[in-house]
Amino acid sequence: MDTEIAALRLSGRGSWKVDLDDGAVVELGRGTPDEVVERATRFVRTLPQLLAKFRAPLESADLRHAEGYAVKLKGLTVSADTKQPTGKQ
Repeated sequence: MDTEIAALRLSGRGSWKVDLDDGAVVELGRGTPDEVVERATRFVRTLPQLLAKFRAPLESADLRHAEGYAVKLKGLTVSADTKQPTGKQ
């Protein structure tokens, strides 16, 4: 991924957000500097595998989750079959 940081912003509530030069946005969230760096490091370390698997560019990422992160990839949609079996035959 040959993307660079275009802007690093801090909200009035203390939440960090990164704008990348390709238009993607990464929500880093709040916390101590060590916590924010840890989330960002985990994301940067694992993102190449994710992008290679789905072959779609990053649109946005939300790193504010305790055990991982959520991503939105450009041009990729995922839907789940929400039909529940009725049990009748």
